Amino acid sequence: GQTSVAVPGQTSVDYGVRKATPQDAEEAKETLLQDLKQLANVHKNASVKTTVVLEPPVTRFRHSVNNILCDQRFDAAVGVIIVINSLCMGIETTYDLEGRSSTALQVFEHLFLCVYAAELGLRFFVHGCSCLKNPWVAFDFVLVFMGVVSNYIVDPILNSM
Repeated sequence: GQTSVAVPGQTSVDYGVRKATPQDAEEAKETLLQDLKQLANVHKNASVKTTVVLEPPVTRFRHSVNNILCDQRFDAAVGVIIVINSLCMGIETTYDLEGRSSTALQVFEHLFLCVYAAELGLRFFVHGCSCLKNPWVAFDFVLVFMGVVSNYIVDPILNSM
């Protein structure tokens, strides 16, 4: 999916169109440093102390992970996983209605949730909380959160009663 992320000095960077390069990271770092210098000059004589919170520094590893997240093959793989997950959910519902055991499908449900959580974790690793500015990532976050609460909090409580 397409995701935009704010970069100081620019309105936004769409990293879903092309892979980011080390030069892009350096330019973003330079722009950030210039913005910080300007901010320091503005607040140098101010009576209120200002704290600037920065996102984690760009590293080669983060850059590599970002390239994977932006790759169309990665999007296609996640799309295939979503389709398989949907099929499993339909089969599980059918099994439950027929009174058949769906234990194997429940195991797959946990595996799918782990995959979705890992993808979301990678997005947070690369972009921090700013990844939630993308509506699809925010939607994924809500779905993963609900899946974790349902599978690991609500279901165990209900099953113990």
